[in-house]
Amino acid sequence: MVSSPLKVTLQYSFSVDNWNAETLSEVSGLLSTWPSIKPLIALSLLTKEFISVQFVRDFAINSLKHANESVLLSILTQLVSLLQYEKAQDGVLAVFLLEKAWKSIRLTFHLHAALITAADHTGAPIFYVMRDLLEWSSGSSLKSELAKTQKVLNIINFTAEQIKEDRSNYLVHFESLWTALVEFSPFRLAEFPTVEFNNIVVNECKPFSSFTAPLLLTLEGKNGEKYSSIYKNGDDLRQD
Repeated sequence: MVSSPLKVTLQYSFSVDNWNAETLSEVSGLLSTWPSIKPLIALSLLTKEFISVQFVRDFAINSLKHANESVLLSILTQLVSLLQYEKAQDGVLAVFLLEKAWKSIRLTFHLHAALITAADHTGAPIFYVMRDLLEWSSGSSLKSELAKTQKVLNIINFTAEQIKEDRSNYLVHFESLWTALVEFSPFRLAEFPTVEFNNIVVNECKPFSSFTAPLLLTLEGKNGEKYSSIYKNGDDLRQD
């Protein structure tokens, strides 16, 4: 990716050796008139390098506000990871993510899953706090759906690990998955948050042949339709 003039300016001006009142003043004035930047460049302005430079973080968030839902979903894992560089008195990224989730049920489900994954991998308190805030602000009914969805995802991930270790008997593992999911029917998944599912369609599910063995799941909706989705344990599935 070719660096934009803004990114080059910021990287130079905010290198530790160049931090001073004059430099900060100049770049602050620059950002006040600069047009919005692309989401991937905005991500770079929310990293540890700019943790104490509030107007840079504000500029990054204002640029991200122009991104549509599909773009935000594609970079959601990175956005969640960047929460670790939030300050208690800052919180611009946390507020941004919550406000976007309140406006999109799909973002709510994906953000909830991403926060739990980040918390499990790092143990950082910010991810637990954000998960609790998201659940609390979503209301009791949606909170219950989010919890059920996470349990379903945990079972799918367990099945994915079993199949990865024993691909020759994958149908047996899919049958076990079907049996386990009966308890949670009907359930929802982040990819299709408005659809209630009865269960998987065992004979239409299969693992891919790659090393990580992601699963192609076919699911039966309560509406009679079938839906397909890819699941790979421990990874951001939307990037598949």
